[in-house]
Amino acid sequence: MIPLAHGPLLAAEQLFHVGVAIYEVNEMSLRQRITPYRMLGRVNSSMEVILQGAQLAGAVLGGILAELAGIRWALAVGSCLMVAGEVWLPLSTVWRLDVVPESDVN
Repeated sequence: MIPLAHGPLLAAEQLFHVGVAIYEVNEMSLRQRITPYRMLGRVNSSMEVILQGAQLAGAVLGGILAELAGIRWALAVGSCLMVAGEVWLPLSTVWRLDVVPESDVN
């Protein structure tokens, strides 16, 4: 549906994806820096399972909300939750890291 979007919807979608890309690069870099090398595969796979599970739960809850309240309300709630995630990120402690700690064990 993105190719059919125009105006404010398209701008909001593109801004969201820029934020996601910046977050994911920094999140992976930090995770690789602080995780011991021998555990990196387990940590990455665990994070992937958690993220995919959260996406599945969000899709199911979004479908239920769309069925109960209508598609417009479900999209509005989903958009607000995505914006809330991006607003929360600058408030997190990650931005206050002066030096990224290295893993204790290699």
